Amino acid sequence: MYAFTRTSGDDTILVIVNVSDKSSDVPTQVADLLAGGINESQVLLSTYDAMRSVKSIARGELARWEGVVIQL
Repeated sequence: MYAFTRTSGDDTILVIVNVSDKSSDVPTQVADLLAGGINESQVLLSTYDAMRSVKSIARGELARWEGVVIQL
């Protein structure tokens, strides 16, 4: 699992990528960052559709090979 943020001015994005062939838990720091939840409109890019990524993150995991870019 890779997770990192990038900031430019007032804009911050979070990139989370599971590079495994198995589901993987979202790192604790990322889960804490997203504790308030996210919505579909914040998902800028995803391996799957935005709703699936929102649900995956709400469960605290990403599916195998899943990646998502989120506007914070």
